[in-house]
Amino acid sequence: MMFSRLFPRAIVASLVAVLGMSSGCGGDAPGPSAPSAAPVAPPTILTVSPSRGSTGGGTSVAILGSGFQSGVTVKLGAERQSARLLNNTSILMTTTAHDPGAVEIVVTNPDGQSARVGDGYSYASPQSFDFNGAWEGYAVAHPETHLGPRQHSDMEMRFTIERNMLTSFTCGGATLALSSPHAVSDGAFAHAGDGGVVLTGRIAAEGAAVGTINTDACPATWWTAARR
Repeated sequence: MMFSRLFPRAIVASLVAVLGMSSGCGGDAPGPSAPSAAPVAPPTILTVSPSRGSTGGGTSVAILGSGFQSGVTVKLGAERQSARLLNNTSILMTTTAHDPGAVEIVVTNPDGQSARVGDGYSYASPQSFDFNGAWEGYAVAHPETHLGPRQHSDMEMRFTIERNMLTSFTCGGATLALSSPHAVSDGAFAHAGDGGVVLTGRIAAEGAAVGTINTDACPATWWTAARR
């Protein structure tokens, strides 16, 4: 070999061994290692709205942040909440009932990574919210009795609370006949007709209400409303 004219035999042997390994000659050489997967960033919580709701639960809460994955779970304190992933930056949660006070929000992805906000949500007595005024919203139809879009102008609703009394309620263009104003007790009210209870309502948060209604004009399982 021409290497023998320039280098001592020992060096030539070492070079041949190295060259043989790198070229695949003289033995099996390890292949290139696969690139490692990029680490997945943990979720983050930027805003929670509203951050205060009724001890009775039923409050719709939007959690905005980043890194939310399919299968994400949400806890308020130790209680797991009903949560729906809208996209990787938005979660819509409906709260469960809870004692008054502030609780930690914990958002956990299926890979185990979590985001936490201590005292990020507060439960308060529904009576502590200001619910007097004019409200408006939409009823949501019974799928078996009312066809068409789940929200539409035919099921718009309005009601008024004055001095902690329900004084009027309209849904689907029909006004519910109230024999007298109904008291809003602990943030809740109800109205019964000849066939039983046809209307319930409950303050879920500041400026937000939920309930049920079942009339000919609005055969609905529940409704949401916001105070104007």
